[in-house]
Amino acid sequence: MAEWDELSGFLACAPVSERQLPEPWHRLQDLCCELPETMPALPTATAPMTKEEFRQRVVDAADDALKQACGTEDTIDVDVVTAVINSTLSTPQRMHLYHVSSMLVNSYAWCAGEEHAPDAFPRSLSLLICSIARVLGTQPIVTHASVVLYNCVPITTWQAVKKAEDMKTLHTFTGSEDEKWFYLVTAMIELEAVPALKAMQTLCSQHSTLPSQGVAVVSVEDVRGEVVLVQESKTGAVHINTSNPEQGTVMINGANTSELYNLAQAQHAVIAAQQRTISAQERVNAEQQAKLRALQGRVCAAARASGSEALAPSLDMINIAGLGMGLLRWVGGVLLDNGRIFAAPFNFDRALVVDTVTHAVDTTSFTFDREPLDLLYANSLVGSDGRVLAFPGTHREFPFRLNPRTNATETGQFSFRDNTSDGLWVSGVVARNGKMYGVPFAATSVLILDPVSNDTDTTAMSGLSSQGEKWISGVLADNGKLYCIPSNADAVLVIDPEANSTDATTLTVSGDTHQWRDGVLAGNGLIFGIPYDHAFVLVINPALNTTDYASIGSFIGQNKWAGGVFHAATGRIFAMPYSDSSLLIIDTATNGTATMTVAGGESKWSGAVLADNGLIYAIPSSATSVLVIDPGC
Repeated sequence: MAEWDELSGFLACAPVSERQLPEPWHRLQDLCCELPETMPALPTATAPMTKEEFRQRVVDAADDALKQACGTEDTIDVDVVTAVINSTLSTPQRMHLYHVSSMLVNSYAWCAGEEHAPDAFPRSLSLLICSIARVLGTQPIVTHASVVLYNCVPITTWQAVKKAEDMKTLHTFTGSEDEKWFYLVTAMIELEAVPALKAMQTLCSQHSTLPSQGVAVVSVEDVRGEVVLVQESKTGAVHINTSNPEQGTVMINGANTSELYNLAQAQHAVIAAQQRTISAQERVNAEQQAKLRALQGRVCAAARASGSEALAPSLDMINIAGLGMGLLRWVGGVLLDNGRIFAAPFNFDRALVVDTVTHAVDTTSFTFDREPLDLLYANSLVGSDGRVLAFPGTHREFPFRLNPRTNATETGQFSFRDNTSDGLWVSGVVARNGKMYGVPFAATSVLILDPVSNDTDTTAMSGLSSQGEKWISGVLADNGKLYCIPSNADAVLVIDPEANSTDATTLTVSGDTHQWRDGVLAGNGLIFGIPYDHAFVLVINPALNTTDYASIGSFIGQNKWAGGVFHAATGRIFAMPYSDSSLLIIDTATNGTATMTVAGGESKWSGAVLADNGLIYAIPSSATSVLVIDPGC
């Protein structure tokens, strides 16, 4: 019998982290994640390519991977590629490469519709799929194994899977719920058969003599005289048949498999119908929100013309059930392409997801292994490719990455830690060139990360102070430079991505500890630093190359505000109350300030996100609710 696991049956049992493909195969995995956005034949694609562009992209990726893996530009054949795969990839990685390769080859064939299907595949694609198929002893096509057995994984563990909703798919061709649920329901049927596999293994072990050529045949006659044939074919497929298929049934632990299949099909149809209803309702909600925003814009415009305030800011709360006591659960969030807000866990074991349409809160979809003193991930960035990167905290070498289109997660492409320090970089900025720049917190250099190639550089901009907690965050200014907000440093760090240079001496500040927590770019081009322990707001003028930290404020207290958001319609910055008892509002036109009292204790919220609906969502630190701010006008 083919290899199977006592928990997952024939479904691949290895954790997702053990399946991740190393270089040079990783680019193929990335392309697979992007299929729903790029395939020409999909009407729902957000970044569709032409047929020629799409196919050339797949071919180039396969060609580059083969050449790098085999280490030669000379002619490569199936024997060479097979040997390389066998010697460099683990069994879970081989299964994953087969899954990815079969999806890319199939996408190449059907990306422009059936009428444009090619007569033959390019050599690189043929070598890729034929080699990995040979390694696994399967066929070089899309199979049940490639789209179900090697594609469906548990959200937590296989032990916890009780229904299809407890699993997820790694990749789909279309990104549709229908396709995803087709795979998941099929996978659930596989899991229902696990008890039968155990029983068959026990039965086979009781027979000392098995037929030749690896085919096991067991006949069982029940009280009605019906015969059940259990047979494994040469390809590893298990067949269970009755002697009278029209009337006989196959039962597994008392469950009728035909009825289970029909039930699964019916459930799939119901789920598909429900999903269509939900999608339609979401479109209606989005249209209504757009109308409300347009109406509010007209009201605000009229109010500004008359010199009055039409709508005052207001506050609301979204409670998060089951949190209890805690500190620094999350320290910041990002807005995803799908309109949801994602916050990676810091002093917690679960990520936070907020649906800005329904205000539903999810703290169960993304869970993490964590030791009691571990600080997992600090701030996050959304790269030019739409993927999220979360900077690691303590005892974490690798960042966490999320593809919000597929919910696929990954770690381990590059290290954010040396042998002496944690938290070298805890935040970053995406520059105009698409690269991510890690702000030096404990590090003595700027981290440069290319999210497309996964290349990193820590030498181009090095030689900075070894002082701890130097800069806490960064802002992309209108001039294309990055301005890093001082925490303990005595100057603003200015990063010039075009010149690959830094300046840590010109824009000086007082140099106290924990001065500001986050910076915000306003509509007038000025950058405002949010006061944490400092008494004044920091104002950076990139055009004049000056700083001012004595004009706005004279606030009392420590740990006051953490994180802020600029609201263009009102020209105001809203700073989130950390240990202060009020929300800070900065008018960037007049440099005036106002506050709004917020109930709660210490360390309430850290960081905030401005959503597409015009509302601001503060990320809870020790608070048990998301603070929702309507900026008014």
